[in-house]
Amino acid sequence: MREEGKIVDITGKNVVVEVSPKDTCTKCCSCNAAYKRKLVLANDKAKSLKIGDQVEVEVDTASIMKIYLLLYAVPLLLFIITVFMVYFMTMKPVVSVAAGVFAIVISYVAVGTIIKNNKKFYPAICDKRCK
Repeated sequence: MREEGKIVDITGKNVVVEVSPKDTCTKCCSCNAAYKRKLVLANDKAKSLKIGDQVEVEVDTASIMKIYLLLYAVPLLLFIITVFMVYFMTMKPVVSVAAGVFAIVISYVAVGTIIKNNKKFYPAICDKRCK
């Protein structure tokens, strides 16, 4: 997914890009892409960029789907599997639900670590547009 934006600040290797929503995003409003927002991006080419430059920011669509799976499907699956396993081992519903909640917490910590350490999940400046 590509979006166009304008560089509003450069600090070291970080570039702040203000991204305006597309027309289709303003009609949908199902996420924060429907509003003007600022993205802080780490960029090795920050020296060649200037404040006011028009750039394209890209996030791989497959990466977005992987993030959704990691954030929603994995914790839900772990919760269900943990609840059933613990319930059939102990026959105590309260203990099984508590174990399921603990599994969700552990899975979110693991998913957060995976997303934080994997650069392909982050948006990147892919093209500098001429004014």
